[in-house]
Amino acid sequence: MFEFRDFLILQGIKAPRIEKHLDNLERVLKWLGKDADKATNREIEVIVARITRSRKISDGQSTTTNAQSELSGFGLG
Repeated sequence: MFEFRDFLILQGIKAPRIEKHLDNLERVLKWLGKDADKATNREIEVIVARITRSRKISDGQSTTTNAQSELSGFGLG
């Protein structure tokens, strides 16, 4: 988690957004049932992609948009 936080800081992201991303990461880790040091980037990417698809479907948006931009918010893109 600290590595991810440091990555966000280096990207110039402000504290409130960092807090939001850390909260989201905690939720993803909870869904995976893993600690941050046990989860792989790929496992997190799969969950984020699923969330992105479900949001786009519920918003009536196309599901063909590039999920990579969504993943970049988690430092994975």
